Amino acid sequence: MGVNLFEAQLQAVVDRAGPEGDIGPAERERATSVMAELSRTVEVMAGEERRLLVQRSAAAQRLAENTRILMIIGCPILMLLIGVLGWLMRNSIAVPLWNAMRQRTSSSAADRRAAIWRWPWC
Repeated sequence: MGVNLFEAQLQAVVDRAGPEGDIGPAERERATSVMAELSRTVEVMAGEERRLLVQRSAAAQRLAENTRILMIIGCPILMLLIGVLGWLMRNSIAVPLWNAMRQRTSSSAADRRAAIWRWPWC
């Protein structure tokens, strides 16, 4: 039975009571049974909500623990990976560039020295 049916039955009893609120024993018994059924339904719903809350809380705690473990393990691995990639990039890109610049600089320095030594005799 749905809650709307109970509400409709209760409203029907209240409507029959009239403005004075006088109802007979049959209507009083019927209203009492409707209220009791409504209370039982609400208690069942509250119990189900508590069970679902416990279930969701446990699932949220499991996810939080998994996230914490992932952060504890993942961050050092990520830092190590970044370091290895940086070292590889340095060796594959920077070293040849440094060598080329050193060669260019050394030849430019030799040219400058030659130009300086030749300048007074020009």
